[in-house]
Amino acid sequence: DIQALSNCGSDLDLFYAVSRLKIACEMVNRQSLLSQPPSLEVLPAIIELSKAKPISGHPLLVLYHKVYDLISSQEDLLFAELEHLLRENSKRVAPEELHTILSYLHNYAAAQIRRGGEKYWGMAHRLNVFAAENGVLEKSGQISSSQFNNIVNAACLCKDLKWAISFIKKYKPLLPDSIRKDTVALADALVLFEKKEYRNAVHKLADAAFTDLHHAIRSKSLILRSHYEMNDENFDVDESCAAFEIFLKRQQKPNRAAVAATLNFVKIVKKLKRQSQDKQRIINEIENTNPLYFRPWLLEKAAEYKPKPRAGNYRSSPAQG
Repeated sequence: DIQALSNCGSDLDLFYAVSRLKIACEMVNRQSLLSQPPSLEVLPAIIELSKAKPISGHPLLVLYHKVYDLISSQEDLLFAELEHLLRENSKRVAPEELHTILSYLHNYAAAQIRRGGEKYWGMAHRLNVFAAENGVLEKSGQISSSQFNNIVNAACLCKDLKWAISFIKKYKPLLPDSIRKDTVALADALVLFEKKEYRNAVHKLADAAFTDLHHAIRSKSLILRSHYEMNDENFDVDESCAAFEIFLKRQQKPNRAAVAATLNFVKIVKKLKRQSQDKQRIINEIENTNPLYFRPWLLEKAAEYKPKPRAGNYRSSPAQG
Protein backbone atom coordinates (compact mmCIF):
# COMPACT_ATOMS: atom_id res chain seq x y z
CA ASP A 1 0.00 0.00 0.00
CA ILE A 2 1.89 3.03 -1.30
CA GLN A 3 -0.24 5.51 0.66
CA ALA A 4 0.35 3.62 3.92
CA LEU A 5 4.11 3.64 3.28
CA SER A 6 3.98 7.36 2.54
CA ASN A 7 2.04 8.01 5.76
CA CYS A 8 4.52 5.90 7.72
CA GLY A 9 7.41 7.95 6.30
CA SER A 10 5.68 11.21 7.30
CA ASP A 11 5.04 9.86 10.81
CA LEU A 12 8.71 8.95 11.18
CA ASP A 13 9.74 12.42 10.00
CA LEU A 14 7.33 13.96 12.51
CA PHE A 15 8.57 11.75 15.34
CA TYR A 16 12.19 12.61 14.58
CA ALA A 17 11.54 16.35 14.23
CA VAL A 18 9.51 16.58 17.46
CA SER A 19 12.03 14.46 19.39
CA ARG A 20 14.96 16.60 18.24
CA LEU A 21 13.05 19.77 19.11
CA LYS A 22 12.30 18.37 22.59
CA ILE A 23 16.02 17.74 23.12
CA ALA A 24 16.82 21.25 21.88
CA CYS A 25 14.23 22.73 24.28
CA GLU A 26 15.70 20.83 27.22
CA MET A 27 19.24 21.88 26.33
CA VAL A 28 18.42 25.58 26.03
CA ASN A 29 16.31 25.40 29.21
CA ARG A 30 19.26 23.91 31.17
CA GLN A 31 21.55 26.60 29.77
CA SER A 32 19.09 29.27 30.89
CA LEU A 33 18.81 27.80 34.42
CA LEU A 34 22.62 27.70 34.67
CA SER A 35 22.89 31.30 33.34
CA GLN A 36 24.83 30.10 30.33
CA PRO A 37 24.45 31.79 26.93
CA PRO A 38 21.89 29.87 24.87
CA SER A 39 22.93 27.79 21.91
CA LEU A 40 20.73 29.29 19.21
CA GLU A 41 21.13 26.50 16.67
CA VAL A 42 18.54 23.83 16.19
CA LEU A 43 19.92 21.58 13.45
CA PRO A 44 19.02 23.30 10.15
CA ALA A 45 17.89 19.94 8.81
CA ILE A 46 15.23 19.75 11.57
CA ILE A 47 13.94 23.21 10.75
CA GLU A 48 13.71 22.30 7.09
CA LEU A 49 12.09 18.98 7.90
CA SER A 50 9.48 20.68 10.08
CA LYS A 51 8.45 22.81 7.10
CA ALA A 52 7.48 19.75 5.07
CA LYS A 53 3.81 19.96 4.14
CA PRO A 54 2.53 16.70 5.66
CA ILE A 55 3.82 17.56 9.15
CA SER A 56 4.32 21.35 9.24
CA GLY A 57 1.06 22.15 11.05
CA HIS A 58 1.23 19.39 13.66
CA PRO A 59 0.45 20.87 17.14
CA LEU A 60 3.45 19.30 18.90
CA LEU A 61 5.86 20.53 16.27
CA VAL A 62 4.42 24.05 16.40
CA LEU A 63 4.33 24.13 20.22
CA TYR A 64 7.86 22.84 20.84
CA HIS A 65 9.25 25.12 18.14
CA LYS A 66 7.61 28.07 19.95
CA VAL A 67 8.96 26.86 23.32
CA TYR A 68 12.47 26.79 21.87
CA ASP A 69 12.08 30.30 20.45
CA LEU A 70 10.77 31.65 23.78
CA ILE A 71 13.58 30.25 25.93
CA SER A 72 16.35 31.11 23.51
CA SER A 73 15.17 34.65 22.72
CA GLN A 74 13.54 35.62 26.08
CA GLU A 75 10.90 37.66 24.21
CA ASP A 76 7.78 38.19 26.34
CA LEU A 77 5.52 38.36 23.31
CA LEU A 78 6.25 34.69 22.57
CA PHE A 79 4.96 33.73 26.04
CA ALA A 80 1.51 35.11 25.19
CA GLU A 81 1.62 33.43 21.76
CA LEU A 82 2.51 30.09 23.32
CA GLU A 83 -0.24 30.41 25.93
CA HIS A 84 -2.73 31.09 23.11
CA LEU A 85 -1.48 28.07 21.13
CA LEU A 86 -1.86 25.83 24.20
CA ARG A 87 -5.46 26.88 24.70
CA GLU A 88 -6.18 26.46 20.98
CA ASN A 89 -4.78 22.90 20.96
CA SER A 90 -5.71 21.73 24.47
CA LYS A 91 -8.01 19.00 23.14
CA ARG A 92 -5.51 17.78 20.54
CA VAL A 93 -2.48 17.38 22.81
CA ALA A 94 -2.07 14.66 25.45
CA PRO A 95 -1.98 15.81 29.12
CA GLU A 96 1.61 14.54 29.45
CA GLU A 97 2.74 16.85 26.66
CA LEU A 98 0.73 19.76 28.09
CA HIS A 99 2.46 19.15 31.42
CA THR A 100 5.92 19.29 29.84
CA ILE A 101 5.20 22.48 27.90
CA LEU A 102 3.59 24.13 30.94
CA SER A 103 6.71 23.28 32.96
CA TYR A 104 8.84 25.25 30.50
CA LEU A 105 6.46 28.20 30.75
CA HIS A 106 6.55 28.06 34.56
CA ASN A 107 10.36 28.00 34.55
CA TYR A 108 10.39 31.03 32.28
CA ALA A 109 7.83 32.89 34.44
CA ALA A 110 9.79 32.08 37.63
CA ALA A 111 12.99 33.49 36.11
CA GLN A 112 11.18 36.71 35.14
CA ILE A 113 9.68 37.04 38.65
CA ARG A 114 13.15 36.74 40.23
CA ARG A 115 14.23 39.63 37.99
CA GLY A 116 11.33 41.78 39.22
CA GLY A 117 8.66 40.88 36.64
CA GLU A 118 5.72 40.81 39.07
CA LYS A 119 3.19 40.64 36.19
CA TYR A 120 4.30 37.03 35.67
CA TRP A 121 2.48 35.96 38.85
CA GLY A 122 -0.77 36.55 36.97
CA MET A 123 0.53 34.66 33.95
CA ALA A 124 1.61 31.74 36.15
CA HIS A 125 -1.82 31.64 37.80
CA ARG A 126 -3.58 31.57 34.42
CA LEU A 127 -1.41 28.59 33.42
CA ASN A 128 -2.28 26.80 36.67
CA VAL A 129 -6.01 27.32 36.10
CA PHE A 130 -5.57 26.03 32.54
CA ALA A 131 -3.72 22.94 33.82
CA ALA A 132 -6.48 22.18 36.33
CA GLU A 133 -9.21 22.65 33.74
CA ASN A 134 -7.51 20.25 31.33
CA GLY A 135 -6.75 17.42 33.76
CA VAL A 136 -2.99 17.87 33.54
CA LEU A 137 -2.42 17.49 37.29
CA GLU A 138 -4.68 14.45 37.76
CA LYS A 139 -2.99 12.64 34.88
CA SER A 140 0.38 12.70 36.67
CA GLY A 141 -1.17 10.79 39.59
CA GLN A 142 0.92 12.68 42.14
CA ILE A 143 1.87 16.30 42.77
CA SER A 144 5.07 17.51 44.43
CA SER A 145 4.99 19.75 47.49
CA SER A 146 6.82 22.48 45.52
CA GLN A 147 4.32 22.44 42.67
CA PHE A 148 1.38 22.37 45.10
CA ASN A 149 2.51 25.42 47.08
CA ASN A 150 3.73 27.34 44.03
CA ILE A 151 0.22 27.00 42.58
CA VAL A 152 -1.43 28.15 45.83
CA ASN A 153 1.04 31.02 46.24
CA ALA A 154 0.38 32.33 42.71
CA ALA A 155 -3.40 32.20 43.31
CA CYS A 156 -3.02 34.06 46.62
CA LEU A 157 -0.86 36.79 45.09
CA CYS A 158 -3.53 37.22 42.40
CA LYS A 159 -6.17 37.46 45.18
CA ASP A 160 -8.01 34.45 43.76
CA LEU A 161 -8.53 32.98 47.22
CA LYS A 162 -11.72 31.09 46.38
CA TRP A 163 -9.85 29.17 43.66
CA ALA A 164 -6.87 28.57 45.99
CA ILE A 165 -9.10 27.08 48.71
CA SER A 166 -10.86 24.89 46.15
CA PHE A 167 -7.49 23.74 44.75
CA ILE A 168 -6.15 22.76 48.19
CA LYS A 169 -9.25 20.70 48.94
CA LYS A 170 -9.30 18.95 45.56
CA TYR A 171 -5.61 18.21 45.05
CA LYS A 172 -4.22 17.51 48.54
CA PRO A 173 -4.95 13.76 48.11
CA LEU A 174 -2.36 13.77 45.27
CA LEU A 175 0.42 14.78 47.69
CA PRO A 176 2.70 11.99 49.00
CA ASP A 177 1.53 10.82 52.43
CA SER A 178 4.83 11.69 54.14
CA ILE A 179 4.66 15.42 53.29
CA ARG A 180 0.91 16.05 52.98
CA LYS A 181 0.30 17.49 56.46
CA ASP A 182 3.09 20.10 56.39
CA THR A 183 2.52 21.00 52.73
CA VAL A 184 -1.19 21.65 53.32
CA ALA A 185 -0.37 23.62 56.50
CA LEU A 186 1.83 25.97 54.46
CA ALA A 187 -0.82 26.31 51.73
CA ASP A 188 -3.51 27.09 54.33
CA ALA A 189 -1.19 29.64 55.98
CA LEU A 190 -0.66 31.40 52.64
CA VAL A 191 -4.43 31.77 52.25
CA LEU A 192 -4.88 32.95 55.86
CA PHE A 193 -2.16 35.57 55.40
CA GLU A 194 -3.92 37.01 52.34
CA LYS A 195 -7.17 37.05 54.34
CA LYS A 196 -5.27 39.11 56.97
CA GLU A 197 -5.75 36.38 59.57
CA TYR A 198 -2.13 36.72 60.63
CA ARG A 199 -2.31 35.02 64.03
CA ASN A 200 -4.07 32.01 62.51
CA ALA A 201 -1.41 31.86 59.78
CA VAL A 202 1.37 31.71 62.40
CA HIS A 203 -0.56 29.10 64.38
CA LYS A 204 -0.91 26.91 61.24
CA LEU A 205 2.86 26.76 60.87
CA ALA A 206 3.66 26.21 64.56
CA ASP A 207 4.34 22.48 64.21
CA ALA A 208 5.39 22.34 60.54
CA ALA A 209 8.96 21.36 59.65
CA PHE A 210 10.40 21.66 56.15
CA THR A 211 13.51 20.00 54.75
CA ASP A 212 13.03 21.76 51.40
CA LEU A 213 14.80 25.15 51.46
CA HIS A 214 12.16 26.99 49.43
CA HIS A 215 9.37 25.79 51.73
CA ALA A 216 11.43 26.79 54.78
CA ILE A 217 12.02 30.25 53.27
CA ARG A 218 8.33 30.69 52.50
CA SER A 219 7.29 29.52 55.97
CA LYS A 220 9.83 31.60 57.94
CA SER A 221 9.17 34.68 55.80
CA LEU A 222 5.42 34.33 56.25
CA ILE A 223 5.81 34.09 60.05
CA LEU A 224 8.06 37.17 60.04
CA ARG A 225 5.63 39.16 57.87
CA SER A 226 2.66 38.07 60.00
CA HIS A 227 4.28 39.33 63.22
CA TYR A 228 5.21 42.56 61.44
CA GLU A 229 1.58 43.02 60.38
CA MET A 230 0.35 42.33 63.93
CA ASN A 231 2.95 44.75 65.37
CA ASP A 232 3.44 42.13 68.06
CA GLU A 233 5.32 43.70 70.98
CA ASN A 234 6.23 40.27 72.34
CA PHE A 235 7.99 39.35 69.10
CA ASP A 236 11.62 40.46 68.77
CA VAL A 237 12.03 41.27 65.05
CA ASP A 238 15.79 41.84 65.29
CA GLU A 239 16.33 38.51 67.02
CA SER A 240 14.11 36.69 64.54
CA CYS A 241 15.87 38.33 61.57
CA ALA A 242 19.29 37.42 62.98
CA ALA A 243 18.29 33.77 63.38
CA PHE A 244 16.81 33.76 59.87
CA GLU A 245 20.02 35.21 58.40
CA ILE A 246 22.16 32.56 60.14
CA PHE A 247 19.88 29.85 58.72
CA LEU A 248 20.12 31.33 55.20
CA LYS A 249 23.90 31.74 55.20
CA ARG A 250 24.24 28.04 55.94
CA GLN A 251 22.22 27.27 52.80
CA GLN A 252 24.04 29.42 50.23
CA LYS A 253 25.26 26.57 48.05
CA PRO A 254 23.77 25.57 45.66
CA ASN A 255 20.80 27.91 46.28
CA ARG A 256 22.51 31.26 45.89
CA ALA A 257 19.72 33.11 44.07
CA ALA A 258 16.97 32.09 46.53
CA VAL A 259 19.19 32.81 49.54
CA ALA A 260 20.32 36.20 48.18
CA ALA A 261 16.72 37.24 47.43
CA THR A 262 15.65 36.30 50.97
CA LEU A 263 18.63 37.94 52.68
CA ASN A 264 17.80 41.17 50.85
CA PHE A 265 14.20 40.85 52.03
CA VAL A 266 15.26 40.37 55.68
CA LYS A 267 17.64 43.34 55.48
CA ILE A 268 14.84 45.65 54.34
CA VAL A 269 12.38 44.33 56.97
CA LYS A 270 14.91 45.29 59.67
CA LYS A 271 15.16 48.82 58.25
CA LEU A 272 11.38 49.19 58.14
CA LYS A 273 11.04 48.02 61.73
CA ARG A 274 13.83 50.23 63.10
CA GLN A 275 12.30 53.31 61.43
CA SER A 276 15.64 55.11 61.32
CA GLN A 277 16.01 55.80 57.59
CA ASP A 278 14.40 58.21 55.16
CA LYS A 279 11.18 56.84 53.59
CA GLN A 280 12.11 57.57 49.98
CA ARG A 281 15.53 56.01 50.44
CA ILE A 282 13.92 52.74 51.57
CA ILE A 283 11.43 52.79 48.67
CA ASN A 284 14.29 53.32 46.21
CA GLU A 285 16.18 50.40 47.75
CA ILE A 286 13.15 48.11 47.40
CA GLU A 287 12.59 49.13 43.79
CA ASN A 288 16.25 48.72 42.77
CA THR A 289 17.38 45.65 44.72
CA ASN A 290 17.74 42.41 42.75
CA PRO A 291 17.16 39.62 43.49
CA LEU A 292 14.44 40.34 46.06
CA TYR A 293 11.53 38.27 47.37
CA PHE A 294 8.20 39.80 48.46
CA ARG A 295 8.82 43.12 46.68
CA PRO A 296 5.09 44.11 46.44
CA TRP A 297 4.59 43.51 50.18
CA LEU A 298 7.72 45.50 51.03
CA LEU A 299 6.55 48.40 48.86
CA GLU A 300 3.15 48.29 50.55
CA LYS A 301 4.81 48.50 54.00
CA ALA A 302 7.17 51.24 52.81
CA ALA A 303 4.18 53.33 51.68
CA GLU A 304 2.87 53.21 55.28
CA TYR A 305 6.33 53.81 56.77
CA LYS A 306 7.02 56.70 59.16
CA PRO A 307 10.57 57.23 60.44
CA LYS A 308 11.02 57.94 64.12
CA PRO A 309 11.85 61.55 64.99
CA ARG A 310 15.59 61.96 65.41
CA ALA A 311 17.01 63.06 68.73
CA GLY A 312 17.79 66.78 68.74
CA ASN A 313 15.01 67.70 66.31
CA TYR A 314 13.11 69.45 69.09
CA ARG A 315 14.39 72.25 71.29
CA SER A 316 12.92 72.97 74.69
CA SER A 317 11.37 76.40 75.17
CA PRO A 318 13.53 78.93 77.02
CA ALA A 319 12.84 79.11 80.75
CA GLN A 320 10.43 81.81 81.81
CA GLY A 321 10.96 83.96 84.87
